Amino acid sequence: RQWAISAFAALRWTFGRPTAGRRHPLPTHAVSAARLNAKVRSAATQPRASSTGVCDKDACDFNPYRMGAKRFYGKGANFTVDTSKPMTVVTQFLTHDGTDAGDLSEVKRFYMQDGKVIENSEATVLGPSAGNSITDEFCSKQKAKFGDLNDFAAKGALEQMGEALDRGMVLVLSL
Repeated sequence: RQWAISAFAALRWTFGRPTAGRRHPLPTHAVSAARLNAKVRSAATQPRASSTGVCDKDACDFNPYRMGAKRFYGKGANFTVDTSKPMTVVTQFLTHDGTDAGDLSEVKRFYMQDGKVIENSEATVLGPSAGNSITDEFCSKQKAKFGDLNDFAAKGALEQMGEALDRGMVLVLSL
């Protein structure tokens, strides 16, 4: 499971748009598990687990704006991540034991801009210590907060998603 420790998805941005021809070359297993909705004030990461072809339509996502960080991602100096400047978005797929053979336990996101690493925003709407990454615990709190069916957990959550990664997936970017 090479993707489990070192995998990341990176895309360069200039003036709020992806810079054509400057994508980082990555092996397909490294970028195949995240759905990145890189819209103004969004930057959502949404892993999708499925079981025997039955989709979990809502999945579990981390959208900084929805999680309470209204000034985290957008155009201009008033935002933590300024989409009018070049940036690199990094998404990591981490296992419970830090090995390639471990079960997927966390999807972590951070940004690099102006020579600085910017950690993902905290999910303040979920209460103290809710975190800034996707874990099974985060997903359960999120579903409870918004009154959503937790079909993600019912379909095996991150562990099942890790197993699906081993079978191969396709990365979808919505810009």
